[in-house]
Amino acid sequence: MYPSRLDKRAVSLLIKDLLEKPSSLSTASRYTVLNGVIYLGAGVLLIAWPGLTQTLLMERAFVGSEQGLIRVIGLTVWSLAGFTCSVVFRAADKSSPRQ
Repeated sequence: MYPSRLDKRAVSLLIKDLLEKPSSLSTASRYTVLNGVIYLGAGVLLIAWPGLTQTLLMERAFVGSEQGLIRVIGLTVWSLAGFTCSVVFRAADKSSPRQ
């Protein structure tokens, strides 16, 4: 099935809203967003390279399904960081006046 014209318009509006920056963020909001970006990167790194924990902590090789556990931790960190960033941007967007 092909999406209708309404669906295409809704998707384009969603993309426009997601790419729009809020007018101003407080210092606490900027700090939270920076932490969110750092956690997003750490989560992606743990998903893509679970051996990072062995390299940084100088641990022994994975036994069993420990590699899968590290990837699950990475996915959890990534999703929570994305949620944190989106909540800050939504709160800032609601507090700033629309033009």
